[in-house]
Amino acid sequence: ATIRVQDIVTAEFSVNRTSLRAPAEVKFTPRHNVGIVAREWSFGDGRISADEAPAYIYTAPGEYRPKITVRDVAGREHSYQLLQPIVIMAPRPWWFPWLIALGALLVLLAGGVIVTWDRQRLLDLDGRLEWQFCGNRGRAEMTGTQLDLGLLRIPGWKPKGTYTLIRRKGTGLQLLRDGATDQAIEEDISLEVEGVRLRLVP
Repeated sequence: ATIRVQDIVTAEFSVNRTSLRAPAEVKFTPRHNVGIVAREWSFGDGRISADEAPAYIYTAPGEYRPKITVRDVAGREHSYQLLQPIVIMAPRPWWFPWLIALGALLVLLAGGVIVTWDRQRLLDLDGRLEWQFCGNRGRAEMTGTQLDLGLLRIPGWKPKGTYTLIRRKGTGLQLLRDGATDQAIEEDISLEVEGVRLRLVP
């Protein structure tokens, strides 16, 4: 007798995913020839289905090799088992999303601290400072990261506070009084500090 190819019952199937974390839905797509009147899916965990293209939810970790068995109108059967197992990993603990959120928050906070620190970083002073007080004049070259005005030794000047010039990366030149910001300073602009006229020259 001659066996015709179209008379042989065949069946295969594919899945949309083979590695995922429980609980996870896997969709099965069958491929078989015509004339199939019955089918049985075995999902590898003891459960079965007669649906044509089932979507099955795996809830337990493990490796599963699902199988399909089909039968045609002549009563002939054919089975096909998935070659590559479906790997279901254990679900993440309940606190895992909180851990991810905490990590992201720490990254944001660290980035903010770094940006703030960089903006507050002291830069070297340059140019010169000219002063005038009670008819006396003088100048001083600005070097380093800060300049204490008391070190100018201006004759007769007795300030009530400690004044320091600094330059920050994010805010430019600033005049500090007793360590606190007194005012921002524009270069080549004159200002007065307790009777002393100061002028910053780039």
